[in-house]
Amino acid sequence: MAAKTPRKISLRVYPVGFGDCFLLGFHYAGNDDRFVLIDFGSMELTKKRMARSGAFLTYMKKVADDIAMRCGRKDGKGGQLHAVIATHRHADHINGFTTKAKPEAEDASGDVIRSLNPRFIVQPWTEDPDLDPEALAPAEAVLAGGARGFAAMLAGMQSTAAGIVEEVERLGAKRLDPPAVGEDMLPGPAQTSTTVRARRIAFVGQVQFLGEDNIANRSAVENLIAMGKRKGSKSLYLHADSKAKLNLPGVKTHVLGPPTLKQSDAIRKMRSVDDVEFWMLLGATGTKFTASGEEPFSAGRDSVPGTHVPDHARWLRDQVRSARAETLLSIVRTLDKQMNNTSLILVFEVGTARLLFPGDAQIENWQYALANPQYRELLAGTTFYKVGHHGSRNATPKAGLWEQFAKRSDKEEDEASRMWSVVSTMANKHGTTEATKVPRRTLVEALKEKTNFRTTQDFERAEPDWRDFDIDPKTGHVTEIEKPRASPR
Repeated sequence: MAAKTPRKISLRVYPVGFGDCFLLGFHYAGNDDRFVLIDFGSMELTKKRMARSGAFLTYMKKVADDIAMRCGRKDGKGGQLHAVIATHRHADHINGFTTKAKPEAEDASGDVIRSLNPRFIVQPWTEDPDLDPEALAPAEAVLAGGARGFAAMLAGMQSTAAGIVEEVERLGAKRLDPPAVGEDMLPGPAQTSTTVRARRIAFVGQVQFLGEDNIANRSAVENLIAMGKRKGSKSLYLHADSKAKLNLPGVKTHVLGPPTLKQSDAIRKMRSVDDVEFWMLLGATGTKFTASGEEPFSAGRDSVPGTHVPDHARWLRDQVRSARAETLLSIVRTLDKQMNNTSLILVFEVGTARLLFPGDAQIENWQYALANPQYRELLAGTTFYKVGHHGSRNATPKAGLWEQFAKRSDKEEDEASRMWSVVSTMANKHGTTEATKVPRRTLVEALKEKTNFRTTQDFERAEPDWRDFDIDPKTGHVTEIEKPRASPR
């Protein structure tokens, strides 16, 4: 008898603003459907809701309920997820796994996912709780070195992010003094106080966005660990070259990243004299540099008590605040890149279909995989690409990855057979310059020209306005399933 293989592959893409949520289905004969949820999180939704607001939580619960129905839930009962994959710890990839704060509260999105009893919980090796980073003091972590020390460094970095978010509230636009009459005419360098203030506000927005994305998502992390410890479930903490045994007959799951520290030191990108102590020191940002309310100078010095800033000092005050905002932005960008370097890179291979899900992996993470000729050959045959890191410039290496995709084409006659690409993103939330903006304009233009491209920014019709795709395992061809539009009232 022929080996069991999926007769069809389905993909449901949810619009979660700046975040990722993909439900991959492997459909076998005999109504044997096995669903794999790849990430579930968002930093801000497409329709301009504030993160962690009631509307945000309601929307994420709607997505979770739809996942449950897709997995077989009827009348509020039943349904099962085969696997949950959390590519890395950023909030925009896991905060949908957050559970309700109080037992008597209504179920949150994370409670719904847990009720689907996933058989496998898959995360990168850096999330293995046996590394126990919180049990290590900074000095002990340095002595431990290796994986334990690296995990402790990540924990210290998240402590840093929490402190930065606390501080950024003091640099934000809401508490600014109104410009004084004629302030723009004050003497000083060419940049006016108003110009400096506007620039700082832009920086502050980026700092807050990236800082909140890098805060430890304790409820979501604990839920992922708990789901993996249930009877009949299993946690897998994977690294490059791992054997991902997900009990998906006929499906080869290739793990291309992240590498361990022994495989590649490149993911340990941000270095100082002492990795862990450096990040722990920065973690004090929110407490060590917080104004205490006391006079900044000893009695008798020429100072002005209180919060009012004299007109002649406002330009200098804004320059100092702007410099501080720029410094914090550089720090949180570093934190963001380091966490992205721990992201899983997965390829699901079924027949000629090759589905690439790289999470937020950036160039340091990619280096190990792209140095492997077998992985390069595997990637060349990609038929579906989940665009890395919401369309950032260094998550799709140009020479090593993009130019090697064999199924790219700008010929109209190749449209039916060329590869597909889907990006889950939200413009104007990440990056302040043309070089750092996400999604990167030049990348999007290339994707539109050479692939069948879709972006969740275009998903506008319903809540949640998911899109469905069918993938033929034999040919690898991807077909978008048209949703019926609501009839006009």
